[in-house]
Amino acid sequence: MGHLIINGPILIISFGLPTLLWFLTDDDLLKMIFIFLGFLIGIALSWLLWSFLITKWRVWAFNKVEEHDLLLLKKMAIKNKLIWDDGSVYEKTEIRSNSEKEQILKIEKKIFDLKRVNEIKLNLELPDVYGYKLSKLENIIELLSMFLFIIISILALFTDFYFLGVIIFCIVAYSLLKLKHLQYLFINRNYFELSRKGIRIGDGNIIFWNNIENIRVDKKNRKLTIEVDQLNKTNDITLDLWRLESYNYDDFNEILKVFINRYIQVF
Repeated sequence: MGHLIINGPILIISFGLPTLLWFLTDDDLLKMIFIFLGFLIGIALSWLLWSFLITKWRVWAFNKVEEHDLLLLKKMAIKNKLIWDDGSVYEKTEIRSNSEKEQILKIEKKIFDLKRVNEIKLNLELPDVYGYKLSKLENIIELLSMFLFIIISILALFTDFYFLGVIIFCIVAYSLLKLKHLQYLFINRNYFELSRKGIRIGDGNIIFWNNIENIRVDKKNRKLTIEVDQLNKTNDITLDLWRLESYNYDDFNEILKVFINRYIQVF
């Protein structure tokens, strides 16, 4: 329902205005100019309309649900691109009256309290060792894609593009040699593991909590970066989170925070 209320009028303006301007002239050059101007004006008007409507939707939707569902509603709204993450630049463009600001502040206070309760509950429920296995689907798809490129490169060797085929073959073959983690697809063992001691990735040594300087989770690229202090030198250890079974950014982030707060506190 929220998508229809918010995105419906925005899509009509964004694509309707350039289409309308298209019919204003028969001159091809003017048509192109009008379409370009139509898109620019359409984007500006759409953003203005979104800034106004999204505030109305926030107040209406969050007051409509039960208090214990507020946090879930916010997660779903962010996931479905209705609203942005807290602190986002785009969130600051929302047009809010003083009354709406007060209502949203009260809602955010309730959501913050729910988060704290959930964090305490999660901390009590989580064991001292928590791990993720590798996702068979994601990793097998990657492996099959590499084999497909190898076949393409071999076929290219018998054409005028043989040089390109050699380059592709070398790149893919080198990448295959680095896929040491694939052994974890066939054994019942965690690939990524959090424990009292620290973090273990694959067959690597445990990264002890007191050697970790910082941990970053890249939501967009689904990567985990661990900055490790080794002999007074900082090294970055990265992990493609999409390789993990049942990976979900919010759940993973909350579990990681619990272990950070338990053993090294906040960075």
